[in-house]
Amino acid sequence: MQRIGAKLPRLKQQKQRRLAQRMGLLIGIFVVILLISGYFVSPLSHIGQVTVNGNQAMSKKQVLKMTGLHHGDSIYKVIGREQKLAKQIKSDNVRVQQIRFSVKHLNHLTIQLKEYPTAGFVPANGYYRVALTSGVVSNEKQQQPSGNYPVYDKFKSKTQLLK
Repeated sequence: MQRIGAKLPRLKQQKQRRLAQRMGLLIGIFVVILLISGYFVSPLSHIGQVTVNGNQAMSKKQVLKMTGLHHGDSIYKVIGREQKLAKQIKSDNVRVQQIRFSVKHLNHLTIQLKEYPTAGFVPANGYYRVALTSGVVSNEKQQQPSGNYPVYDKFKSKTQLLK
């Protein structure tokens, strides 16, 4: 007795083709998973270079410290969390007016910063505190006022000082 596959050669070819298609699909899925896993393990998924633009009063070190990002951290600490991170930074630091994050070349992070400019200085307990154009007097203390900024002294109320 002969098998049915021997009697019908086209059936055997169709079976082989379907088997090859299934195997190709499974191998393709496996390769994609392997590539994605390789990316997460490789240095490409970690912050390789950080560029800070727009900072004037704050140093690059201060900006990196307030963001909590370090060279070698996962790039996914930033991707998808830009808005939340920016909101947290603006609430923690009164000098920051706007901050934006962008990722280029897979692992190069660019931080675009816009600061409130210094409007002057307010004397307080032997120090000078920085008054910003936003109307906020920051907690930054200096021994002496720097630059050509006015010193706002002898204001009785905060509302007068804000004006």
